[in-house]
Amino acid sequence: LRAGGGAKGAPLRGAFIERLNGLRLRMHPGKSRVYTIGEGVEFLGFRHLPGRVRLRRENVRRFIARMRRYQADYKKGLVTLEKVRASLIAWSAHAEHADSGALRRRLIPSFSFG
Repeated sequence: LRAGGGAKGAPLRGAFIERLNGLRLRMHPGKSRVYTIGEGVEFLGFRHLPGRVRLRRENVRRFIARMRRYQADYKKGLVTLEKVRASLIAWSAHAEHADSGALRRRLIPSFSFG
């Protein structure tokens, strides 16, 4: 839901819940709230904001941790370069759906497997 937060969003939330009830649906109590437009909405690993889409911080943190783990495992011979490359390509393709060009240009070259 997107609207003014707090008391302003309460009437909208109530109307939305009524509409869902009419469709025999319900909102998850712990996962739904009224957002202001400026906060954006998290969906499928992205934060959708007015005029832009960003990757969630947790998504980036997991990618960095995974690449560091792959670096260590590659040095030990536990993971192949093909596996690392496939993971890197998959994450990069996912990240391309966000406004993440600068982030990808900064992060990807920071990992070496030589």
